Amino acid sequence: MPKEYLQEISSIEHSLPQGGVIYYDDFSPPIRFVAVGSHADYVCELSREIVLHGKYSLLLKSPAVGGAGRYVYATSYIPIYGKGIVDVQITFTQGVANAVTGLATYLYFADPDLNYIAGTRYDFVNNKWQYYSSSGWTDISGASQNLAEVYWHAANWGINLSTWKYTQLRCEDDVFNLSSLSPDTSSGAARGSFLSIYAYDISGSQAYAYIDSILITQRGV
Repeated sequence: MPKEYLQEISSIEHSLPQGGVIYYDDFSPPIRFVAVGSHADYVCELSREIVLHGKYSLLLKSPAVGGAGRYVYATSYIPIYGKGIVDVQITFTQGVANAVTGLATYLYFADPDLNYIAGTRYDFVNNKWQYYSSSGWTDISGASQNLAEVYWHAANWGINLSTWKYTQLRCEDDVFNLSSLSPDTSSGAARGSFLSIYAYDISGSQAYAYIDSILITQRGV
């Protein structure tokens, strides 16, 4: 592997539980995501405008029309074994000073019996973390943080594929216990898994998010 890649993996992985790397993207060209938006004028592109490491970040900008609830997301198909604990770390900033955005990461797993959708979302408008459940986005009790919109932040969260319970959420100096919480489930489909990163408009203004890197590890397989 290139020396720079190994150095960044080392610097990012230090705050994650021990595990093997199954997916990493620092958004060097070419882009490896499929992009979808609620309207046609969304932006999902590599950007040099605001970067933490390397030369590029991923810029997500929701459509300029459509009002609150508009979104853009980027999806990548990834291989995940169906057991053990999967941890997701994302390094992100809103990049603009006005609080408008909800930024979410999802993991989707499907087998012949059930589909599972797990994810966490930070709400820059209301300064709180949420998790994805059968009721949709649900507040995490006690998980309030006032994250500066223009600074970089690293957050990681986990899901136990053996028990189908979340593990924990960590951001900055705070760790939130999620072990009693469950992801969304629905009827089964063909096997597969993918990662999605969403930027939502919460306040009625266009949402922005810059993603410097994303790292997924798996342990206990």
